This record gives sequence, C-alpha cells and structure tokens, in this order.
Amino acid sequence: MLEKTLETVLETAWQAHRDGNWGTARRLYTEALEQAPGHPQALHRLGLLCYQEGDGAAALLLLDRAAAARPDDPGIARHRGVVLLAAQRREEAEAAFRRALALEPDDPETVFNLGLTLRQLGRVEPAMALLEAAAAGGLDHLALVRYELALARQMAGANAQAIAGYRRVLELDPAHADALNNLGVVLQQNGDLDGAITAYRAALAARPDFVPAMNNLGSALEDQGDLGSATALLERALALAPDFADAWNTLGTVRRGQGQPEAAVSAYRTALRHQPLSVTAHENLAECLRDLGRPDEALESSRAAVAAWPTHPDAQRIRGDALKRAGDLAGAVSAYRAALRVTPDGGRPDGHHRLGATLVQAGAIAEGVDALQRAALLGPRQAPILRDWAAALLRAGDGPGAIEACDRALAMDPFDQEALAYRALGLRLAGNHTAAERLADLHRWIHLTAPLFPPGAEDLGAFNQRLAQDLAALKSRKWQPATQSIRGGTQTQNNIFTEPVASIARLRQAIDAAIRVYLDGLEALDGDSPHPFLAGRPRRYAYRGWSVILEDQGYHVPHIHPEGWLSGAYYVQVPDFAPGDDPGCIEFGRPWAELPFTFPPPTRRVPPAAGRLVLFPSYFWHGVRPFRSSGQRITVAFDLMPLER
Repeated sequence: MLEKTLETVLETAWQAHRDGNWGTARRLYTEALEQAPGHPQALHRLGLLCYQEGDGAAALLLLDRAAAARPDDPGIARHRGVVLLAAQRREEAEAAFRRALALEPDDPETVFNLGLTLRQLGRVEPAMALLEAAAAGGLDHLALVRYELALARQMAGANAQAIAGYRRVLELDPAHADALNNLGVVLQQNGDLDGAITAYRAALAARPDFVPAMNNLGSALEDQGDLGSATALLERALALAPDFADAWNTLGTVRRGQGQPEAAVSAYRTALRHQPLSVTAHENLAECLRDLGRPDEALESSRAAVAAWPTHPDAQRIRGDALKRAGDLAGAVSAYRAALRVTPDGGRPDGHHRLGATLVQAGAIAEGVDALQRAALLGPRQAPILRDWAAALLRAGDGPGAIEACDRALAMDPFDQEALAYRALGLRLAGNHTAAERLADLHRWIHLTAPLFPPGAEDLGAFNQRLAQDLAALKSRKWQPATQSIRGGTQTQNNIFTEPVASIARLRQAIDAAIRVYLDGLEALDGDSPHPFLAGRPRRYAYRGWSVILEDQGYHVPHIHPEGWLSGAYYVQVPDFAPGDDPGCIEFGRPWAELPFTFPPPTRRVPPAAGRLVLFPSYFWHGVRPFRSSGQRITVAFDLMPLER
C-alpha cells in the first residue's frame, strides 16, 4: 500500500513539475523522500527541479545520491552531466555523459551534450563528430543543435560550413542574436564586410545591448575605414561593459589606425588587465610596441604571462608566439614544448600545430613533419593544420603525402587557395607534371591588359601621377609589415577601395570593367573537365585592395593570396631600373621555399609597365624581383574575394 501511495505522489509531483507548478512539485517530492529517503526517482526529479530553479549545488547533491542508489540509470547520469557542465566542471561532465552513453548508446540528447562539452573543452574534432551524430539522430530540428554544430565548425576553421550552419539556425530562429553575431564574424573573415555589417546590425536589433556584437561591428567598421563610427560604437560597448577585453583590443586597433600609437598601447594593456591570456591582445600590443621601437617591451608582456601562470598552456603558447615573432625560433620551440607538457592528454591540435610549424621554419623538417602529423591526427578536419602539414611534407620531398594532405583540406573546401597551391607543387614533386601544369598553367591563366584608361582620364600619365600622390599620402601605410611579403618598402594596411579618394575610385571602376571582360572570356578557356579555378568562380564578390611602394633594392618574397579567387596588380609608377636579372619584374611559379625538385617548376616573369593590369589566380605563387633604382615602384594590388559561389 505504501508503494502504491508513493508511486501516486511521484506521478502527481511529476505532472506538477511539467506544468510549471514547481512549488507543488517540490512539496510532493519532499513528501516522497520523507517516506523513502533513498528513492532514486524522487532524488533524480527533485535534483532536476533544483537545477531549473538555479540551485546547482543542491541539484548535484541530490543527483549524486540518485546515481549511488541507481548506478545503471542513463537519465540520472545524463542529468548529472548537465549540472556539472553548467557549473563549468567540464571534465567531470564528460565522464558523466560517457557513463550515460555506456548505459544507453546513441541517445541523441546525451550525444549532443557530450559534443557540447568537448567543444567547450576545445576538442573540436570529436565535438563536431558528436554534434553531427546528434543532428542526424533526430535533433536537427532544434536551433540549439544547429548552432552548436555551426560554432564547432567555425572553431575548426571550416568557414564555408559554418556560414551554411548559421544560416540554417536562422531558418528556425531569424532573431537568434548569437548566430547572427557569429555569422558576421565568419563573413568578415571571408572578406564580406557588407554581409558582416548586416549580420551584426541584425544581432543588435534582436538584442540592443549585445556588447560582443557592438565590438564586432566596430571591428568591421574599422576594416571599412570608418574609424569615427567604430570609435563611437566601441565607447558605447565599454560604457556597458568596462571589463570587456575584446572591445579594448579593438579600440586599440582603431587608435593605431587614427595615428595614436600610445593610446593604442594603453588600450591593449587594458585588454590584458581584464583578460591576461588573450593571444590577440598580446600580439597586437607586441606589434604596436615594435612599431614604436620598443621591442624589449614587446617581449615583456609574454614573459609576465608565464611568470604569473607558469603551468597554464596558453601562457606558454603566448610566450612562444612572442619569441617566434622576435625571431627566436629555438626559444619558441622550447615554449611550445612546455605548453604541451602542461596540457592534459598530450596536448590539443593547435599546440602540436604551433610546434610543428616552428620546427619546420627552424629547419628541423623531420621533427616538424612528425609534430604536424600528430596535430592532423588530433584535428583531422582542421584545414590550417592540413595545409601546414602539406607544406612541411613538400619541404621533406614527400609529394604524394603533400597531395594527400591537400586533398583532405580540399574535401572540406574545394576552393581552398593554399591547398591548391601546395597541391600543384606536390604533383610536380611526385612527377605528375601534366597534372601540375594543368592546375598551374602560367600562360593560360595569367592575363595582361593593355594600359587601362580610368573614366575621365584623357592623359594616363597625369592620372597615374595624381594616383601616386594620393596613394603615398594614405595614413595606413606601414614599412615592411612583418606578416606581409614585402621587403624594402611600405604597404597600406586597410582596404584602399574604401578610401574617399577620387583617383582610387576611378581606378576601381577601370579595374572592375577589365575584370568583367576577363570573366566573360573564361568559359572559352575550360576543357573537357572543370578546372578548379573556373569551378571556384564566384557569383558575388568584393574587392580588397592595398598599395605597395618599393624602394631601392625592394622586392616581394614568393607568396599567394589565400583569401582571394582572382588577384591582380596595377602598375602606377615604374622607375628606371639599373641593369640586372629582370629587375622589378613580377615572377610567377617560384615557390616560397627551396624544394627538392628533380626538375624545377617553370617560371614566368612579367615586366612592369605603368598603366598595365596583371590578373592571375590567387593560388599562383608570385613575387617581385629586386631592383636598383633612385625611384619608387608603386602598385595597387587587390584580391577579388568570393562572397557567394
């Protein structure tokens, strides 16, 4: 009779619980436990109720008792995991979810929760696999599941898949502020500033005080050259959240663009006070201090991070990054190894990635390949790792291995420009010269125009002279930026096509017209099977442009443009060169490093001429030959960046 009464009490309590009558439910659960203090179902459901009411500590105590009373109940194990995850006890949550799956394999809710936990732990690859399985297991109709899967793909660098994923979230919930904000971030990374700004504004319309979206919109406006609006927005964000480190970091970048380096240093230091292990803030502070001629200070912030957190892997990684930027590769390798020693389970993919790439740069090719292979095993769908692994394999002379790594990256994004560039070299190393030539034909795909005549420019010489003056006056110009290919010259840091300068706007019109002609003629170039370059032709695209001024003995090291599809260079001013080995020519085909080719790849050198436009696929290796001259070689370079294919 007692059991019958207890069962009735629990059924009534559960009904009240589901109906939202939590007070009644609590009273009845308590009555049940007074009758049977160790009853697992009563403990379980009262624990759930405590969690829903915000009392996680009480919930966990009750669920622990329930699990002890009924250790083979997957629901109890799953809900223990949920409470532990909410308390940020992620390793314990992982164990609880794995216990639940051992008891009830393939339960989609538990699979999702385990994927969510691993994503928060930074273990992106297994998280993606679990989240995909949860969606396929019947949870794809939930916006939360779609959102977490898109976020994991974004963290893995799979931007195209992340964009598609966030748009699927918005199909279910058009006002999902987090999805809109993250969609903006990925679009901005892909060069779609207009699309990013639209997404950020929509996020703020859905949640007006959403500080991360304010910060990201400020960053996009800074990219667009609207520093005044960016400043106002960031100041508003910081008024709402004075300790939001990302906004201080973005404000520092805006201050640099406004020509206020000391104010930028102050903003970056404030960001680090609020978030001492922010990799981005450390990088920006170091770069700003180097520009100010204070390299010792640039290293000091990373040293202080290690002193404060000697056993934190992020502190060691920050130190390694700083030493690498300073040219101390041995010190960087030591710091990255220290980071791996203090990272649980042998390290995350990015730790092995950093170590491997630095070992290769230091000339320890075999060790670097091994470290990058370990990174690829831990992160088999992280394209940046696969690309660097392919590059290391090329340095080691393993053409087939490099091709395989590239193909894995291209399986995720068939238009990955770095993977295409490395694949062409891998084909040559493997002896497949026909396939290499088809992929990187230096005559078929490089296009030279006759001199451009921008609208209204009757005298090309006078137009280029005015354009050269306007380009030289741009405030964002920087001497030999550390992350760029230029040596012995200056390069602008923003998108010059956003500048309110008449000569630049007219050049943009002329380039646009020339590219339309070029695109119209592409179809005739295709053969029996689609070419990767033509297959990647975008339906919508944007331009990102910059200006380069090379001085005497200046040059560009070989490089590609990974964010573009089609790239180009317009020659504004070409000085008289002293005699030499094709001085000042753009050279195509020579890779970024000396590779062990049996037969070196072909190259093509194109001499510069004022008014000429050169167009080429963004994955083509190219550089500029050094020259001697008392004059300046001035160009406008640009990428056509896909927005939609």
